Amino acid sequence: MSAEKNVKYHIIHIIKLIIILSFCVYSTFSQNYTQTIKGTVTDKDSKFPLIGANVIITTTNPPLGSPTDEKGNFSIKNVPVGRHTLKITYLGYEEQIIPALMVGTGKEIVLNIELQEAILISKEVTVTAKREKQEAINTMASVSSKTFNIEETQRYAGGFNDLSRMTESFAGVASFTGEGNEIVIRGNSPRGLLWRVEGIEVANPNHFPRGNGSSGGGMSLITSDIITNSDFFTGAFPAEYGNALSGVFDINLRKGNAGKREYAVQVGLLGTEATAEGPVNRKAQSSYLIYYRYSTLKLLSLMGINLVENSVIPEFQDLSFKLHFPTNKAGTFSLFGIGGISSAGENAGNDTTKWIYPNDRLEEYELHKMGAIGIKHLYNFQNNNTYIKTILSSNIENNSAVSDSLNTALSRYKLYEENFLFSSYRCNTLLNHKINKKNTVRGGLIYNLLGFDMFAEIYNYNLQNYDKLFTNNGNTALLQGYIQWKYRTVAGMEFNTGLHYMQFLLNNNYSVEPRFGVRWRLNGNHALSFGSGLHSRLEAISFYYFEKNQPDGSVSFPNKNVGLAKALHNVINYETSLTKNIHLKAEAYYQYLFNVPVEDDSTSRYSTLNYRGGLNDCVLNNNGKGYNYGLEITLEKYFSQNYYFLFTSSLFDSKYKAPDGKIYNTFYNSNYIFNLVGGKEFRIGKNKNNIAGINVKILWKGGNRMIPVALDSSIAAGREILDETSIYENKTPDFIRMDIGLSFRRNQAAWAWILSMDFQNIFNRKNVFTYRYNNDTKTIEPVLALPFIPIASLRLEF
Repeated sequence: MSAEKNVKYHIIHIIKLIIILSFCVYSTFSQNYTQTIKGTVTDKDSKFPLIGANVIITTTNPPLGSPTDEKGNFSIKNVPVGRHTLKITYLGYEEQIIPALMVGTGKEIVLNIELQEAILISKEVTVTAKREKQEAINTMASVSSKTFNIEETQRYAGGFNDLSRMTESFAGVASFTGEGNEIVIRGNSPRGLLWRVEGIEVANPNHFPRGNGSSGGGMSLITSDIITNSDFFTGAFPAEYGNALSGVFDINLRKGNAGKREYAVQVGLLGTEATAEGPVNRKAQSSYLIYYRYSTLKLLSLMGINLVENSVIPEFQDLSFKLHFPTNKAGTFSLFGIGGISSAGENAGNDTTKWIYPNDRLEEYELHKMGAIGIKHLYNFQNNNTYIKTILSSNIENNSAVSDSLNTALSRYKLYEENFLFSSYRCNTLLNHKINKKNTVRGGLIYNLLGFDMFAEIYNYNLQNYDKLFTNNGNTALLQGYIQWKYRTVAGMEFNTGLHYMQFLLNNNYSVEPRFGVRWRLNGNHALSFGSGLHSRLEAISFYYFEKNQPDGSVSFPNKNVGLAKALHNVINYETSLTKNIHLKAEAYYQYLFNVPVEDDSTSRYSTLNYRGGLNDCVLNNNGKGYNYGLEITLEKYFSQNYYFLFTSSLFDSKYKAPDGKIYNTFYNSNYIFNLVGGKEFRIGKNKNNIAGINVKILWKGGNRMIPVALDSSIAAGREILDETSIYENKTPDFIRMDIGLSFRRNQAAWAWILSMDFQNIFNRKNVFTYRYNNDTKTIEPVLALPFIPIASLRLEF
């Protein structure tokens, strides 16, 4: 059976299984199942609990509800399974709405709700109830922010529960390759993204990273199972965030259920995973949450689907956890951690008679390790208006690779080897004080101790020995500090101002970065916002330790004094609620990038703005510049009446100034991105206890920029030669992909099972990633992105 027929065979049988299971629910005994919704309600600015807040479920008849106790906790029992809307009110505070909350058996719903204190609003300004998704969790944000939650992550087709892939549906965001999960924001390099977990910076949290300095990879090692509401910023972010040029992914891990032990097991084509959570001490409300996953990509290979051209099947595993310990007087302590291991490679094969070309005898292997562990302490002072949050963490990132050539006796000869070990110890302390309902101030200090141990060597055929590329180890540090002030007026305006300071102790380069934002609520459901700020970011440590051999045999480090790349962000935003459930947002931006590291050669076109990850092999200076500008439109219908949709469009231009003085397109200047995401749910079964769903995603974006192959020169040289004079002038054909997701949830009295099926690239469109020269055929051939991929999974919650 051919690979294509084999895939279709499995798909047909999986779809049949979903249909059969859906019909079976009508012939089985059914009853009215219920579940518990509980959580806490706190003040958004000061984090102190709100006593006596009312939490009402408006979609039950009669409405169910509960007031909060002295610790801000509430619990609503016997809630019928299905979708429900919550309304949270408290005297003197703005009302909040949480719509379309999925309630199912097998797992209680635990919520952390924050309310904003109301101020006296003038008669000309009307304030409506806030929806959970409309504003960032970070109270100092004004523009370019998106809040998402665990359910949203799981709903989008083609997301694979991968946080990075989910962001591809947001305005101005795209994956570069279509197969990895690198996050390209507004034409910037994915390296410009800052990752934070539980309020502190972490190393690249992805399996199969793209090399030194990269921020993406093949798959996130943080899944939707362990997160709670989190923030994603695409520009002009608050002063709290530093060491970022393009965006910030601020991820919060959820707490385990402090009142009941719960478990989840999922088996799928990507991996087998298990989650356990429950109370450590019910009386103290302490809890644990542990998640583990192991890859099962071999199942795809058995179905005739190869994710990569390599003959070695990629493997990965990851572990995440959070332990939560509230106390009566000493505050709240949390211990958290994430970690993962991934490996991939290529085998030459033992049958030497099949070796025709030189590359047939090459073998490659790569191994990646990442881990972060931290402790967080939150203490509310007795005045209930001040809190201090301190986070200590340790990170490790280890990437190694080796390339060998085999002879006919199958003996290995090493051609290249690298091993890069990066460690960090970080401390982040934040002090927040709510002066009154109009004024809140916040300040913090961040210390980063950065360790490194770098080794790389390559075989020199001429000298028949190995050239050392890196042989460095040591440590350095990065200092950061910030201060912020939020001021709210009776005219419906909110001002956010701040200053961020960053200094790199390796060369004492520093950056003073003012930030400013304003949001103005106009009549009815309209709002205008503006944000502006200066941002900067370090290069990968390996950049600073590029080794250059001197004529006397000594080694110098010419890039050790390279400064920080900087970007000035300016954003203007307009948004309105067209109806109760339909929201429209338009955002225009201009980013000016300067002090960018580029090659120290007046004829070069090299700029780090086009850099994805890997090793730098040239001398740099900070004379580079660039700019990005664009317009983004988002039209979103929140989940209601059993369906939702999200449409985003992004038109942009991204350019850079090369060392030769000319202006070129950046590597990431695809010019346009369009996304259409939507889904529909169906309540089925005798008592409508079960849910079937279909989700669709359509992506259409401009092709990837490329350096064309100089065919005649390549044929003459016997290897690929690129036409550097036409760098990034041309693009590959437009990237178009349609994904479909099917799901069925069966609720039992005390447990539930969920069958899901994701079809990525449903029409198997052959999207071109780039073009390569094939010296065997003397032709230019396309390199294709991932083909049609079906991903099935079965999940049990109990």
